[in-house]
Amino acid sequence: MHRYTVMLSTSMSRTRLLLLDGQDELMRAALPPGHLLRQRRAARSLLEGISLWLDAQVSVVLSADEAEPSYYLDLVDELGVPTRSVYFEVRLVERGRRRPRRLRGVCDFSDLRQLSLVAGGGAR
Repeated sequence: MHRYTVMLSTSMSRTRLLLLDGQDELMRAALPPGHLLRQRRAARSLLEGISLWLDAQVSVVLSADEAEPSYYLDLVDELGVPTRSVYFEVRLVERGRRRPRRLRGVCDFSDLRQLSLVAGGGAR
């Protein structure tokens, strides 16, 4: 059985996404920051689409500092409670220290890869 995890990291300059199947990378993207989104449901729709494509519920690990506008992604409510749906389940984690790069490409995703280790115990 596949275990899919989406790592999301938000900042004022961009939103980074890393999709993992266990330890294997399936997709990585550097998207515009959440506060520039015109459609509030854009991130939810993206995650629902990934879930439908994979035909499985996706575990989402969201990394953001409290000062960053992660709520623009509509993945947490006003109180900071993570979103849960049939398609995905969100967990919040504190941002960790950066590790050396694994692969070269769009941008550095090593800190998101570290989140997979943190989320390993509770991710489905």
